[in-house]
Parts: sequence; structure tokens; C-alpha cells
Amino acid sequence: MDVTLQQLRVIVAVHEAGGFTAAAESLRVAQPSLSRTVAEVERRLGAGLLGRDDPGQQERVRVATLPSLAIRHHVDHALVAADVRPRRVVAARNVAAVAGLVAAGLGVSAVPGLVVPLTGFADLVAVPLDAPVVVRRMALVRGEGVSPAAAAFADLLVGADDRPALPRFARWLP
Repeated sequence: MDVTLQQLRVIVAVHEAGGFTAAAESLRVAQPSLSRTVAEVERRLGAGLLGRDDPGQQERVRVATLPSLAIRHHVDHALVAADVRPRRVVAARNVAAVAGLVAAGLGVSAVPGLVVPLTGFADLVAVPLDAPVVVRRMALVRGEGVSPAAAAFADLLVGADDRPALPRFARWLP
């Protein structure tokens, strides 16, 4: 069961827009196409992520992440461990700014494998790094009494055998 990053973006857009029509407008896609994408993700997961109750209200799954998943702290530690001291450092607070700076020829950047697809707009070339190896563990945090859709999503993420595909430069740890 492969769920693509683009499909997850569609799910988030529907949630943030509060409905399919507004999400389709914000993504500049046809509403039926967006609905099919959501239905396909729900089919693959075996659960309704944006389910509706009897009056037609949507059931929501909220996904949050910390900015620490994208860049700087881990790079600094890896450079120190490799005894490398760059002469100049330019810092940016978001992936789009980093990609823009690199695309403008102002340098290079080491980014996590999960971030590489987000730099696609800048037409950059990603090269896997063999060393230093930087491993980041992530955890799923959830409260009691989550909705069936949220429980299904959490089970998908922590399932040992049936995890979604990751971008080319990222991998699940055993």
C-alpha cells in the first residue's frame, strides 16, 4: 500500500480548506479528481480519513510535525563530528528558502531525505551522502479516544510490514 506525498498533500488541503470544493480551488484541480484521490487513499488505508457522519460532517485527522524534522541541528552536529568547519554559513528557516538559495548558486545544503521532494520546484540535483550517517528517530504521539480514522492512520505509520513508501533518499529503520 503506497501512499504518495502528493496524496497526503491532498488530504491536508481538504482538511485545511474545510471541504473538497475549497481544497480543489486552492490546489487548482477539478473537484471530482480531488475526490477520487481522497477515495483512493482511503481505499488503500482501509479507513475513511475524511469520513462523514450522518448529517454529512467530516471526521478530521490532524497531523502535526515539528520543524526539527527539516535541517539545521542535525547538519551542525554532523559537521562537528566530521571535524568540518565551513567558512561561511547562511541559515534559512524553511525548505523553500533553502532550495531558493541553492538554486541561486549561493551554496549547497545537506537536507533530510524526506525534504528532497519539497525542493523539486527549484530543479536541484540531489546526491545521496554516504557519510556522515545521520539517523533521526521519529515517534508517533497520540491521545486516548482518537477517531477511527486517526487510529487507522496511526496504525499505518507504526505498522511493521505495511508502511507507506518514502521518498528516494529516505528509508524506514527496522
